[in-house]
Parts: sequence; C-alpha cells; structure tokens
Amino acid sequence: MKKVFFLPALLSLLLCGTELAAKGAAVVTPGAPRAEVTVTELPLFSSARTTETNLFTFNCTNHTAVSQEIEIMLSPRYRADIKILQVVQLPPLAKRKISILTPAVNANSTLFQIETRSLNGSSLKFNNAHHPWNVHRAVLSPAFKPDIKEYLFPYFQKSPLPVKEWPGDPRVYAGLDSIVLDSTDTLSADVLQALRLAAAQGTRVLVLVMGKNEWPSYAGKEIRGRPFTEKIGFGTWTVMRSQAVDSNPAWKNFVKRKHEAAKNGSYSRAYKTIRWRENLAPYLRTGNDLENLAKNSTIAAPPIPMTGLTFTMIFFVIIIGPVNYMVLKKRRAEIWSLVTIPALSLLFSGAVVATVFFNEGIYSQGTGSVKTLLDQTSGLAASRGGFGIYSPLSVGDFKFTADDRLCFYAPGKVNGTAEGNDYIYSGALVRARMGFGYAVSRSELRSEKIAVTEKEGSVEIVNGLGVKVDSLYLRNSKGQYFKLNAPLLPGARAQLLPVAKLPAIEESIGINCYRAVLSEPLFIKPGLLPSKYKHTQTLLGRWR
Repeated sequence: MKKVFFLPALLSLLLCGTELAAKGAAVVTPGAPRAEVTVTELPLFSSARTTETNLFTFNCTNHTAVSQEIEIMLSPRYRADIKILQVVQLPPLAKRKISILTPAVNANSTLFQIETRSLNGSSLKFNNAHHPWNVHRAVLSPAFKPDIKEYLFPYFQKSPLPVKEWPGDPRVYAGLDSIVLDSTDTLSADVLQALRLAAAQGTRVLVLVMGKNEWPSYAGKEIRGRPFTEKIGFGTWTVMRSQAVDSNPAWKNFVKRKHEAAKNGSYSRAYKTIRWRENLAPYLRTGNDLENLAKNSTIAAPPIPMTGLTFTMIFFVIIIGPVNYMVLKKRRAEIWSLVTIPALSLLFSGAVVATVFFNEGIYSQGTGSVKTLLDQTSGLAASRGGFGIYSPLSVGDFKFTADDRLCFYAPGKVNGTAEGNDYIYSGALVRARMGFGYAVSRSELRSEKIAVTEKEGSVEIVNGLGVKVDSLYLRNSKGQYFKLNAPLLPGARAQLLPVAKLPAIEESIGINCYRAVLSEPLFIKPGLLPSKYKHTQTLLGRWR
C-alpha cells in the first residue's frame, strides 16, 4: 500500500522539479540570447536634474534584422495624471539617439520615472528606469578642488563629468540658475554655443581664473583687473580672477575656523564676509523666473454673480415650497408634488447654469505677453513669454517645439506626445472654469532684423521682421532719440522722426538700440490659440 502512494508522489515531485528547472533556465541559464532591443539612458553633465524643464536622452539599439517599434514613457512618481511618451521607430540593426523634453509642472512633480515597452512584442532591455532623487539648479565644474566647493559653493552640484565631455545641447543647461567653470576647462565649440544659448535664457555663467592660471582665450581680455561681464539675453557670462583657497594657508585656516563656528551655530559676521570675499553673489542667480511668470500670467476666473444666484435661490425656495403647496392644495392634487418638485428643480437648475454661462460666456479667452532681446550683430534672439487661458469648456491641444522651455502653473491632466520636433499636450491641461497660466522661454539664432541706416542727423529703417511694426523708438550712436511716425508693414522703408526724449512710459534704450512693439507673435507663439486672444510682443534690439 505504501508503494502505491509513494510512486505518484515521486512522479509529482519529479514533474514539479522539471517545471521549476525550466522556469529557472529561462532566467539564469548562461548564454541566453541578448535582448532584441536595448535602451540606455545617457548621462548629461551631472548626476542631478533641475527643477525646470528636464531633458532625457536615450540610446536605442535594434539588434535584429527587422524593424522594431518601442515606446518610452516618462511620468512623475506621485502624479498618475502626468505622462509624456514618445514612440521610436528603429530600422534593422539601427541605433538612434532620442531626446525627450518634459515641462516643469511644479517643484514636486519633477521626479520622473521611466518606462519602456515594445509595441511589436520584441524582447527589450532598459538598464536605468528611475529618475535621480537629488535636484539641483546650480552646477560646479569638476576642475575645482573639494575645499573650494566646500567654502565657496556648498550648495552647488559638482559635475561628475569633465566639461570637455558635456553635451552640446542647450536644453540641458537652460533650466539652471548658475554654472561655475574653471578657466582651465576645455570648452568645445558646441558646448560653448550651448552655454551661451542657456545664458540667453537667464542662466548666469561664471568663469573663475584661479591663482596664477591664464585668462581663457574665449572670454576676451581682462579689463583693469575687474570682472569681465558680458550681457547675453536675460543672463550673463562673467570672467573674473579669484584667490585660490589653497594658495594662502593662513586664509584657508581662518575660513575653516569660521566655517566650523557657523556649523556649530555661532553667528559670525566675519565668516559671512570672508566666505563671500570673492564677491561672487552678484554673478550668481537664484529663483525660478518662469514659475513666477506663469503664476502672474494666470487669468482668474470671473467672479460668481452672488447677488443674482442668491435671489434665484430665494425665488426657488418660495416657488417650490409655499407656492407649490398652496396651488396643489387648492386643486386638491397634492400627489402631483411628486412631479412638480422634480420639474421645478430641473427648471431652476437650468436657470442657474444659464446664469453662470451668461456671466462667463462659452468661449475661451487668453492673453500673452512676450519680451524678446535681439542682438542683430550675432543673430541671437532670447525670448520669454507668459500666457494665461480661461475657458468654461474644454479646449484643444497645446503644441510646442523641442526648443521651448515650458513651465505650467495650476495644470490639470498632462498627456504629452513627442512627434518629431513637436510636443503635443492634451487639452486637459486647462480645467474648465479654472485659471491656467504657463510660461515659455527660448533662445535661438534668427535672421530677422530691423535694418538701420544712419546718416547725418537722420535715421532710416527697413522692416525685415516679417510682421507689422506698430511703434518703434530708437537711439542712435550719438545718443539721439528717434521714433516711427506710423505703423510699418513687412519689407517697408521709413524715415524716423527725431524726438527730444522718450515718453515716460517707455523703457530706457541704450546706444545703437531700439524698442519696437509688434502687431502679432513672432519669436514665441502661443501653444494654443483661444477663441478670444490678446497678444503683446515687445522687441528690444541692438543693431551694432
């Protein structure tokens, strides 16, 4: 009898062992075939991300002789309503570098996780599926010694990559407040251009010449030992000499003592002075300009007509209560209250809805204000705009390009799709009857310009912007002011009229500069055009 039970148990054990071995072989057997598609996230210039727009870059490789299709999706860890995805087509045996840009929704939603999946059932391997937790907006070159970082830049993220290995994509740097370089850092032409484009969007680049190091060739000449600062768009590029911490042991020990005293809670005015004896603070930047711009651009919802709604509710209570009861009682038809009460409720609900729509309308409305700094000598155009939208109903999709740096304020559901160089965000961004604002920043090389011909006592201009110029004030090389007498169409020529001084409402204008107000969007256009839209484009240009 024991043998009868023993044989089935032994067979069952053998079958289970065979099945487990087969499952284990699929996972751990040496020499298993490599994944058909591999996706690798590439490092940028730092192990940290910024709280502004994030750029993610991937190497996607197809190891097969057939085409493959995969999807890369980015989403914050704690907001399931925000998703950015891109579909990648991989030809046979192809390798593609893919960059995905994500908007800054708010400071707590930039911790993105990355997911990949195959759309045609191929095996896929992805070796880095999570966004780093540490977030910094100020980066320090790895050329600086640890003691300099500790005493002068304690809150900076030190890049693990040498500057010569930094990417040449300006979108990587555009979300940073400050970047500090050593004068010995090697900057390729691409990185130099990318940093200048980032500076045009507001990043401050500071190059320190430590100790006896030579002045960098790309920075121009030192002027009388003072910092050499170049204004680039909304940011700056500064080169200045610095006393190296390790060049003076006595000073180093003094700073160290003050540093330890401050860590122990002892306030020292001398410590603050010595720590910033380089006077670096004016050349560094803090704060989120785009977030404030998006917030200030938000269109508030129209006020609720409380007076009208209050009288409507009082009238409703009187009608549905005493009046309804007395009429039905007089007719001895109280049972009909089962019909009249729901009917009156529907009637007055419709009246409330009609009152709200009459107050708000049914069309979306929006405003946009863009300021552009145009350097016609280099063609560099730096633009920054704030946009606000209010709609009682759902609106259409948003469309931006990969060069746009975005910041959303009070968004709803964000479903983004990358299509080539365009990014499409769903209309659920704008919640019904809720104010919504967003800011856009971009810097690029453009060919549009106002051609200026300066003669003795007169100035002539040609509109080469491609849009109508409503008004223009100009200051020539001698400091004299001129203005445009009438709107100027694209391609048209006009003689400017001299004026004694600028009107009080105008901004100050530098030598060889002008201030123009345009009739339509040019450098930054709204990602969504509401039914009713008012746009203001201000152009501050320099022609030489």
